[in-house]
Amino acid sequence: MPDLGDKIPILVVDDDEFILGTFTQFLQSRDFTSVTASNVSSAIEILEKRQIYAVISDMDMPGGKSGIDLHRYMLEHACKPGLVIMTGRNLTPAEQAYVSKYDIALLEKPFSIQALEELLDMITPD
Repeated sequence: MPDLGDKIPILVVDDDEFILGTFTQFLQSRDFTSVTASNVSSAIEILEKRQIYAVISDMDMPGGKSGIDLHRYMLEHACKPGLVIMTGRNLTPAEQAYVSKYDIALLEKPFSIQALEELLDMITPD
């Protein structure tokens, strides 16, 4: 794994400021660096400029772009971070097929702190 410094950088993408703030507090309390974006375009800018270990993205965001659109960008540009998609709704059959095809982890809203901790254990190094 590349040298990421002392804290592992996690990009959180969501248009809800409360969720971004909650994730920031949670990640920082567990010695991660929280990087946030409120839409897919901002997330792409961050991915182009910073080394990010994992991305946790909401499925539905403003601007007509989704967590799946972000994943497509990451594939096309050979971005290495793992991706987790959060959603508060049932996925469409096409979305479910895409998520299954690429083995993308799902975090269903509302989620517990325990579910978030288990997810971080899965996507971060030992």
